[in-house]
Amino acid sequence: MESTAPKSADVVLEQRDVDECSNSSLNTCEQICINTNGGYVCGCSPGFVQDANRCTDIDECTRVHNCSQICTNTEGNYRCSCEEGFNLNDTDRRSCFPSTPCSAVKIDQCKVMKAMCVARNGFGECYCPKGYENLTGICEDINECNRTQPCTDICININGSYKCSCFAGKELGADGSTCVAFSTSYHPFLRMIETGIKQCASSYVPQIVKRENMETIVKNNVCVAVQTQTNAMP
Repeated sequence: MESTAPKSADVVLEQRDVDECSNSSLNTCEQICINTNGGYVCGCSPGFVQDANRCTDIDECTRVHNCSQICTNTEGNYRCSCEEGFNLNDTDRRSCFPSTPCSAVKIDQCKVMKAMCVARNGFGECYCPKGYENLTGICEDINECNRTQPCTDICININGSYKCSCFAGKELGADGSTCVAFSTSYHPFLRMIETGIKQCASSYVPQIVKRENMETIVKNNVCVAVQTQTNAMP
C-alpha cells in the first residue's frame, strides 16, 4: 500500500536585513544613520564634520565666510553682525551699511582711499573694509599669510581674507586651518561642500572606489561611499 504521508519539502530560509537606524539602541550614530545591507553607516548634518561616529561643529568663521564684518560661530551654522556705525542688511543678513549717511564731501574723500564713510560720534570717518588697512592713505589688502601664518600647510591670500589648503594626503580639519591625514580605515562619509550645487569633494575618493569596489552617492544630504553590488558566483 502506498504511503499517504506528505513528501518532505525543501525548506527555504529568507534573510532579512535589520534596520539598525530604526532603533537608536542598535546604532552608535550621533546625528544621521543610514541603513545598509547587513549594517549601517553614520553621518553628520551640514555644518558638522565627522570623526568616527561623532560629529564636531565646523567653525565657519575661521574659514572663508560671507559676512562683510563680524562672523559669530553657532552650532551647525554661523551668524553675521556689524561693527559700530553700521546696520545689518535685512535682505541678505551678511552685508553692512552705514547707519548714518555721511556728507557728500566726506564720501568722496573716502572713495579716493577706497574706503567707506561711517558716521561715528557725529563725524564722518573713512573706514577700511574688513581684511584691509590704511598704511599709505589707501585701504590695502592685508596679507594674513605673511603676517600671522594661520594655516598649518598652505595659506592662500585672497582679497580681504585668506583660505587654507593642504598637501596631498591631507584634508582640512574642523577648525579650517589645521590639516589632518585622510583616514584609510574609516571612510563611509566624505566631505560635502557647498558651491552653489552640491558635490562630493575628497582627493581620496578614486582610491577608495578603485581599491574596494565602492561608489560615491549623495544620500540624506551627505556624501556616502557604498559597496558596489556584485553578482555572486554560482
